[in-house]
Amino acid sequence: MGKLQDLIQKSLKADVTAVVANAPVTVAPKSNVAFKGAGLTAEQDRVAEVAFITKTLRKGAMTAADMAAFDVKLKAVGVTGDIAELLPTGFTGALWHDIQERLVVTSLFPYKETTPGQYDSIAVHGIQGYLTGENVTATESSEDYITMIYLVAKCMAAVKKSYEVLDDSLIDLATEVRNGIVDALARSIEDAIINGDNSTPHFDDAAVSGTFVGVKSYKRAFKGLRKIGLGKNPVDFGGAAMVEADWLTKITEMQEAGGVYLDDQESARGNTILLVDQNAYNKLRMLPSFLTKDKAGLGTLFGMPVSSVFDMPVLMTPYLPIVDANGVFDDTTPANNVTGTCVMVNKSTMKYYTTGSPLMETDKDIYTQFIGFTGSVRTGFNSIFDRLDTDPNAIDATRNNIVVGINIAR
Repeated sequence: MGKLQDLIQKSLKADVTAVVANAPVTVAPKSNVAFKGAGLTAEQDRVAEVAFITKTLRKGAMTAADMAAFDVKLKAVGVTGDIAELLPTGFTGALWHDIQERLVVTSLFPYKETTPGQYDSIAVHGIQGYLTGENVTATESSEDYITMIYLVAKCMAAVKKSYEVLDDSLIDLATEVRNGIVDALARSIEDAIINGDNSTPHFDDAAVSGTFVGVKSYKRAFKGLRKIGLGKNPVDFGGAAMVEADWLTKITEMQEAGGVYLDDQESARGNTILLVDQNAYNKLRMLPSFLTKDKAGLGTLFGMPVSSVFDMPVLMTPYLPIVDANGVFDDTTPANNVTGTCVMVNKSTMKYYTTGSPLMETDKDIYTQFIGFTGSVRTGFNSIFDRLDTDPNAIDATRNNIVVGINIAR
């Protein structure tokens, strides 16, 4: 009991300076300014944010033409009141909503807002029940806990536009830039969650000077699914073409390699998912079981959508790269990169989190006559077993909550 109390105190303590010393360097975002409108829909919020961008570029005062254009845009999405009272003095909540909406794999994992350096106490062995006689003292359970730490890294997108381009198409361009930044941040987060590694070198680089993963790539922010899974118990698919029985056998091997974290009980609870690339997905949906489905009255000349295998959801993601037989990108001999990978994961054991609010800003450079647009967000991701406060970069190979299938013939 004393151990649990110590962990609770540790989780609540305010001074985390010593622990967060290992965290990536980040900068706290500025507070967003209040929004005038209340009860607006997401569509109305988006238009209002574009209005704020335009207003910023006009040095705080929009022209009559700007106001007329936004009056039309806001009326088209159901605003009936005076738009001057609805225009924000800062970015609205639609910004974060739109980033989250573009996330596919990431959206499957438990999400929370947190503070960098915050702790979670994770029970790795629960309370046990024991045989106990009448009027006999009960056997006390021995509970074990690990302490997980939340660490975040900043993702930022920046773009510049000339004065001339802005003058010619200010409002449409403001919309395009906003949407582009939202999309860039979402794609960077999704890519990092699948392919991330904060080691040096990155596991997909042949050496420290490797060029496959850019020096500034957000894939260097934290360890993603492939990196963590390759450090546990990967399953080799053999590198040869497979028929349906081979595919199903290998998928069951991945389940068994995951043990209690990926078994049928976890699938029944809706916790396990299988991530595949487009090539593997195409092969799966052309297998006889998915190709005909005659008994269900769903026969077709084309592959059926693969919604699940063994009651486990299957999700295609474009972020799984073509790699070598070991499941990593060979930067020294690119000709070795001819196979695919897949990932089976217990989503309930993963953590995806953010701190602060997404931030978008604009600034003028009068010397080059360019307008700069930036968007940033601070996020973190990890397995609950693989971000210990005592060693945030260690991978626990004894708890196989992520299993990577490697050497899949294409």
